[in-house]
Amino acid sequence: MILELDCGNTRVKWRLLSASDAVVARGSLTPKQDVCKSLPVPAAKIKACRIASVWQEQAITEYAESIASQGVAVYLVHSSAELAGVRNSYRQPEKLGVDRWLAVVAAYDRYQSACLVLDFGTAVTADFVDNQGTYRGGVIAPGLELMRSTLMQKAQRLNVALDGENPDLLMPQVTTAAGIEAGVRQMMKGFIAQQLLVAEQTFTANFKLIVVGGDAELLTELGFDAIQEADLVFLGMALACPL
Repeated sequence: MILELDCGNTRVKWRLLSASDAVVARGSLTPKQDVCKSLPVPAAKIKACRIASVWQEQAITEYAESIASQGVAVYLVHSSAELAGVRNSYRQPEKLGVDRWLAVVAAYDRYQSACLVLDFGTAVTADFVDNQGTYRGGVIAPGLELMRSTLMQKAQRLNVALDGENPDLLMPQVTTAAGIEAGVRQMMKGFIAQQLLVAEQTFTANFKLIVVGGDAELLTELGFDAIQEADLVFLGMALACPL
């Protein structure tokens, strides 16, 4: 089996592949959990492990070494100047977050067209790849949960329980909790709308709007029509590191 790990800021998403590359199990855990002990199969059944991580170098090196100590061959995936027909326009290609790079590479590989890839996590990122396979760059903003938590941490009187609020964004709100939730959702909606405008000006042809990440369903709630691709980072790993 092959183990794939997408190590984000707050969660580690994993999936197990069979010898035929079929997904046999998947899940997520915290960075502090022992990944080998958390899997439904013993480490002895895992031939290799691909890892893409946004962590600091020391942290991911120690994490990879802990997996390798179980007899698993570990491969760390990094951003590059070119991969699978996509050329990286970042001034320092290796500085581009590997999760962002793998997502746009996988999106272009799958659709062979211009793509705007939105990834919703601790941060929300928007990345642009044109129909010639050139990665044009992207933008980064705080994600929904980060906006909520920062607002409540920095303003004491706004530290309230949100209680699963789902306010009407076209109406003024009459509770603090609803006001916070409406505000962060309106900001996110504006962010997405702006990225669509950027895409329309950047691309000379039609483009695909593709979304990944924990808050991906929000696009539908906010009225945007997008393709949901939960496994883009994993698919990009396989392109970067065929086994």
